[in-house]
Amino acid sequence: MPKVQGDPEDLRLAVIFLRSLRHWDKGRLAAESGVSRNMISAYELGGVPPTRRTLERLATAVGFPVALLDPLLSLIHAGRIAWERGPLTAEGVAALAREAGLAAEGWLEIVRSAMLLLLARLRSPREPADPAEARRRARDAWSRLAILPAEQRLLAVPFARDLQTWAGVEVICAESESRAAASAAEALGLAELALAFADRVRASARPQTQGYAWAFLGNARRVGNALREAREALTQAARLWGDGGAGAACPLDGSRLLDLEASLLKDERRLGESLELLDRAAGMPGLTPIRRARLLIKRANALRVMGDFESALTALLEAKPAIENSQEPRLLWVLRFGTAVNLIHLGRAEEADALLPDARALAAEIGNDLDRLRQRWLEGKVAAGLGRTGEAIETLSQVLADFAALGMDYDAALAMSELAALYLEAGRTAEVAALTRRSAAIFHAKGVHPEAQKALHTFRQAVEQETVTAALVRRLLDFLYRAQHDPRLRFDG
Repeated sequence: MPKVQGDPEDLRLAVIFLRSLRHWDKGRLAAESGVSRNMISAYELGGVPPTRRTLERLATAVGFPVALLDPLLSLIHAGRIAWERGPLTAEGVAALAREAGLAAEGWLEIVRSAMLLLLARLRSPREPADPAEARRRARDAWSRLAILPAEQRLLAVPFARDLQTWAGVEVICAESESRAAASAAEALGLAELALAFADRVRASARPQTQGYAWAFLGNARRVGNALREAREALTQAARLWGDGGAGAACPLDGSRLLDLEASLLKDERRLGESLELLDRAAGMPGLTPIRRARLLIKRANALRVMGDFESALTALLEAKPAIENSQEPRLLWVLRFGTAVNLIHLGRAEEADALLPDARALAAEIGNDLDRLRQRWLEGKVAAGLGRTGEAIETLSQVLADFAALGMDYDAALAMSELAALYLEAGRTAEVAALTRRSAAIFHAKGVHPEAQKALHTFRQAVEQETVTAALVRRLLDFLYRAQHDPRLRFDG
């Protein structure tokens, strides 16, 4: 029987495309089509081109119209040529589908699956030995996969060969970490995707790469406040990394496991252990200046939680040169924000105020809504520290409303307490009572742990009994800041 006319790579991709329509494995497609599993594997590997009759049998099995096989091959071929010029958008693939005659009503899923199909050609004959080349290839592969909707990326895992490497997992883990500031759910989805790719890494590098991915999965869970599940993931990460020989099989940075563990320890209020791990990570050989700077940022965060604002500032000052040389907008914003917060705690609001224009511009450039909200909170706190009470009240009132709308209950409780302190210092006691009524939901919110709720209850009782004082609110604020990471802390009201 004659072979189908067309490029062998187009035919290989057509078989993968047809199987991906139903999300079937090779065994299921073999059972439904009557084509042996071994032959399907051979077609997908490109060693044997399918006959026209075989392609029709596969199409019929998955419910794809036989009449559209030739337009499908045209789409695949055009897509491959376009892909060589750069990543395709969903709109670009749709345009190619219309040109090929595949835009009939009801075939939107074909267009989506075609994008998955194009990922199949990202495979390389072998993983490059040069780490820089492996990372370059992984970044390129990720730029193509990233344009897909999140729910379809997992379907591409069997095909995107340049991401089935330690470098591919590294790229996706970095993306997970960067998305955590805006969305814990997105960070979690990306970490799970990285783990799926880690499971397909070559055997010699697989345990370490899996351990690396598990560490970032733990980080995503931590950001989502699932601390018990985060601890389980990081325990699994340490076991797999150790099984892999701790650095012998791939160039992944083992210090990442230490600093992600340190972040979890900070959230678990095991601050001394957190600082010890950060010191261990900083002492590992081969760290770049920017990597050390990131560790110093984490050290500063732990010290701030401990109330050691001077030492936190020292750590940030040490990190400053490398961060400013990096010109990474969000890292620069974190540096400015953290410095300003510590300065405010030390009563140095004028110095914090000088940092605001740059921090504000960086927050706008980043475009992260949560960062912009925290930037406004910072500006309200600086205004309060400078005695600009009216401006501070207006800013913090809006920040409180935004935190509440986002369900960020603990942050909302802090903003409410800061507002109450400003009202009392201005002698506006009636507005404190109105504030507690408007913020009633905070006193019972799930995001506020029991000890903090008891402290807020003491405050509310004092308001209702008209015995509230600025000193009480300041003690409440101090408690809430310290208890945010230590639910066991007791409030002395």
